[in-house]
Amino acid sequence: IKNTACCKNIYFNKDLYKVEVLELFESLEIDLIILAWWPYIIKKPLLDIPRMGFLNTHPSLLPYNRGKHYYFWNLIEDVPFGVTLHWIDEKIDSGDIAFQKQLKNSWEDTGFTLRKKGGEEIIKLFEDNLDLIISGNIPRKKQDLAKGSFRLGKEIQDSSKIDLDQSYTAKELLNLIRARSGFASGGICFEDGNTKYEVTLLIKKVTDE
Repeated sequence: IKNTACCKNIYFNKDLYKVEVLELFESLEIDLIILAWWPYIIKKPLLDIPRMGFLNTHPSLLPYNRGKHYYFWNLIEDVPFGVTLHWIDEKIDSGDIAFQKQLKNSWEDTGFTLRKKGGEEIIKLFEDNLDLIISGNIPRKKQDLAKGSFRLGKEIQDSSKIDLDQSYTAKELLNLIRARSGFASGGICFEDGNTKYEVTLLIKKVTDE
């Protein structure tokens, strides 16, 4: 938060579930904890310590693309794209939605551009709602998890391959290739005999709508 002297102390510990750490958190009488790119699951009893709970930043339009590699699955599943601040519960990215913004994506987007856009826009979403967060007037809207999907990190590897004997629609194949395009390495791959190839894709708009 710019120009705000809000932090009196910084605490560091590799094990947040140690008795002394939990006792410290409880003694601070914390109202709200905000997570930013937090790679671990928050569990009880830590989950119960802040009076209001935990808010998490997730750069997808929940309930779509819960879990890992949102930018890849957004294109594969061809679902709406956006960013979300949501409350933490005992599952992954399934808590009530606090703030959300849907973003446009186009055929020119790749997995790389969506990852970049998501990272930038989640910060803007936080900044735009900072006054409400500070005031404690934070909404809670239940997710309709039947609409979305959840993906583990390991799923991206097997899903980043083209089977030369499989049939794809043109749209499915284009989405698959661009989902891993734009990065320095690690595009969609296929094998022909004993030889492995990587494929990346650049789509450029040549006429206006």
